[in-house]
Amino acid sequence: MKKILLLSVLAFIAIVANAQTIDFFWKYNDADQTAIVVSEERWHKHGEEEVYGNCHCYSGDVVIPETAPNGYTVTGIGEQSFNGCDELTSVKLPQTLKTIEELAFQLCTKLKDISIPASVERLEHGCFSGSGIEKLTIEDGDNPITIGSSYMVYGSLFWGMDALRKAYIGRNFTVNNPSAEETGGPKGLFYVCEYIEEVTMGAKVTRLHDGEFYACKALKNAEMGSTTVIPHNCFQYCESLAKVTGVMESITEIGNYAFANTSVFGKGSTINLDIMTNLKTIGEGAFMESGSSKAIIPASVEKIGDAAFGFMPNLIELQSMAVVPPTCSIFGPVSEEMYQTCKLIVPKGSEDAYKAADGWKNFYIIEAIEADINSVQVDKTVTERFSLSGQRVNSNHRGIVIQRTNDGRSRKILNR
Repeated sequence: MKKILLLSVLAFIAIVANAQTIDFFWKYNDADQTAIVVSEERWHKHGEEEVYGNCHCYSGDVVIPETAPNGYTVTGIGEQSFNGCDELTSVKLPQTLKTIEELAFQLCTKLKDISIPASVERLEHGCFSGSGIEKLTIEDGDNPITIGSSYMVYGSLFWGMDALRKAYIGRNFTVNNPSAEETGGPKGLFYVCEYIEEVTMGAKVTRLHDGEFYACKALKNAEMGSTTVIPHNCFQYCESLAKVTGVMESITEIGNYAFANTSVFGKGSTINLDIMTNLKTIGEGAFMESGSSKAIIPASVEKIGDAAFGFMPNLIELQSMAVVPPTCSIFGPVSEEMYQTCKLIVPKGSEDAYKAADGWKNFYIIEAIEADINSVQVDKTVTERFSLSGQRVNSNHRGIVIQRTNDGRSRKILNR
C-alpha cells in the first residue's frame, strides 16, 4: 500500500514538473507588474532547414499560465510568439489575458480550435493566419472586443484562416480598420470570409456591422444574436446561405441590400417577414435578385426603399399588411413589367389608399383580403383570441390579434 501511494505521489510530482517546464520567453512591465509571452527570433534549424524566426517552437498541448515566473500577471501574447509552431496541437489561454498581437499563432497548422477568454480586449490582425483552426470561440462577456486590421484588409482577424468553418462570438465587437474609416467601407468581422460555414452570435451580441457576412460564399447558417438591425449588405452574395436566425421580433430595420443576391430566398420560396412584428424599415435593394415567388410585409412597416423587391422575375404575389401604405418604390424605376405580373394583396378597406399612393399605385392588380397576416385560410370556428401581450380578448378587440382555432392552429390577424 505504501509503495502504491509513493508511486502515485511521484507520478503527481512528475506531472507538475512537466507542466512547469514549458520555457516561455517573457517581457516584463515593472510599472504595472504584467508580463507577455514573446518570441526569440534568430537563425535556427527547423526540421532540415535553416530558417530565421521564432526559434522556440512549442509542441503538443500548451497551457499559458495566469502568472509569470516572477509573479507578474500574464496579460498578452506578443507578436509572432507561436509563429511556425506546426506541432502545436492545443493552447489554453489564461483568464487574465488582454491582447493577442499580430501573427501570434501564424502557421500553427495542427492547432484545430481555440477559445478566446472573456478578459481579452483586443485581437490584432492576422494573429491566426495560416493556422489549422477549424473552430474559433470568443467567450461570452460584457465588454466589447476590438479586432485589429491591416490598412488594406477588411475583417482580417480571419485573414488567411482557410481552415475555419465554425465561429462563436459571445460579445459585441468592433473592427478597427483604417482603410474602412477613410473610405466608408464595410467593418464586418466576416467580410469576404470565403470558407466559414456556420456563425453563432451569442445573446450578448446586440449589434452587427455593414457587410458583416458580405460574400461569405460557403456560409450556410447564421445566428444573429440580439441585434435589432440587419445592417447594409449584411448577407449580400452569400451563395450557400440556408438559414438565418435571431430574435426576429426585435428587428426594426433591414438595411440596404441586406439579403440581395443570396440563396436563402431561392426559387419558389416565400419572403415571410411576418415574424418581425416591430419591423419599420426595409432598405433599398434589400431582397434584390432573390428567387422568391411571394413576399409578405408586416403591418408594422412604414418605409420601403427603392427596388427592395426589384429584379425578382419569379415574384407573382406581394402582400402588404399595413393599413396605411408604407412610403416606397417597390421595384424601382426600371421594373414596369413587374407591376404588371405581380399581384398586390392589401388589407380590406385599404385598397383606395394603395391605389393612390406612390409606388403602390403602379400595380395593375390590387386585391383586398381580410387581413390575415399569415395568409392562412380562416377557420370558421375560433376558440380563443389573445393580444400580443398574451391577454385574452374578444372578437371586437382592435389591432393585431392571435386567434386559436378548433384545428389546433394559431395565427395572427389584423382586426380593424
